[in-house]
Amino acid sequence: MPNLNIPESFNKTKAMISDLGLDYKKNHACPKDCMLFWKQDESLDVCSICKSSRWKKFPKENFEVNEPKY
Repeated sequence: MPNLNIPESFNKTKAMISDLGLDYKKNHACPKDCMLFWKQDESLDVCSICKSSRWKKFPKENFEVNEPKY
């Protein structure tokens, strides 16, 4: 393709897309797809429909340091 203007880096590509008004913003969604945490609901921590948490829960880890046995 002649005269194709491809930016040199990913960051330059993102800047070019943003300059065209085609950038985007990531929004959180309910894990059960009930709602988006967007606009007036952006600060909520639970879904207003099913009451599911917005945040992933990770099991608590035991962070004790075990000394090597010689």
